[in-house]
Amino acid sequence: MPPDCSIRGVGAVAERMRDLLAAGQPAEIDCANIEAADITFVQLVVSARCSFAARGLRLTIEGASAAVVSAFARTSVSLA
Repeated sequence: MPPDCSIRGVGAVAERMRDLLAAGQPAEIDCANIEAADITFVQLVVSARCSFAARGLRLTIEGASAAVVSAFARTSVSLA
């Protein structure tokens, strides 16, 4: 994932999620290098997880940075 996963950079993240979903396989997203994340990123991940689940696939987050952990905590959404 790019360092900026806030509303400013979420377009690239959405494109990456679409590519992963189109591959038709379970996916892991590495979030270790994310420096900025907000509710936009959280919403995108939740939506992507639903899309993956609808196809019987898993989307998991690996190496969540402090910014990602904080964004999920602020929205009371589980990283798991």
